[in-house]
Amino acid sequence: MFNTLRIATWNINGAVRPVTNDTVVPEELYELIGQIDVLCLQEVPFCSSGSLAGWSSKLSDKTNLPYCASLPLSPSHLHNTGSVRIGIAMFSRHPLLTVSSTLLPNPCWMEPFPSHDKGAIIARILREGDSNAIAVATTHFVPFTEFNKKPSDDECLPIWSAFAEFLKNNPKPSFVIGDFNCPTPYDHLPLSRYDDAIRSSTHRKGQMDHIFYDRTYWRLIEQSVTMHCCSDHAFCFSKFIPI
Repeated sequence: MFNTLRIATWNINGAVRPVTNDTVVPEELYELIGQIDVLCLQEVPFCSSGSLAGWSSKLSDKTNLPYCASLPLSPSHLHNTGSVRIGIAMFSRHPLLTVSSTLLPNPCWMEPFPSHDKGAIIARILREGDSNAIAVATTHFVPFTEFNKKPSDDECLPIWSAFAEFLKNNPKPSFVIGDFNCPTPYDHLPLSRYDDAIRSSTHRKGQMDHIFYDRTYWRLIEQSVTMHCCSDHAFCFSKFIPI
């Protein structure tokens, strides 16, 4: 049985560097990611066929994360070509027994730009030697403040409700992870049994990214938040042991 579980989340900005706009990443990035058991990514680029694009397409070959669940969502606002789509993905060192995904309600805001489709994935992961699978959920929400909205505004509530319903209708996750574009998702979701492994700024606008874990079954033993040249969001890492 595996004792530690290493989980990370990262909004990778379309696999495009924010300043230089190039797509080259250092080899040590693959080494870093290769130490993780479950990696949740947001703003992942996809080809028009639905296959992964950019450096994220090389993760399964260059790391120990051969299993992947993905959800292409919207035309990319980060690339010059209209054929690239942006979405979310979950990479795992261990087999994914089941995968469910959903689209979240798009409020269809138009200013200063059209709001993009967002979604969520939940997967049951079975580690070698474990008798029970671990359910992990990941998501990416609309950037509320970019549209001068508050997460608590009435027009935002259907997004929170849809995600809560998605969690309710699937195996109860031990981890709820992603870029919520909100510093306090627990104000809007049924997360009373969960603690946040990440408690510091992950973006220039504050803490947007979170790794919620069920403290009934898991104990946090390590966490880190590291800015990297490959994105405007921090790479958020956490390590757990079962209770």
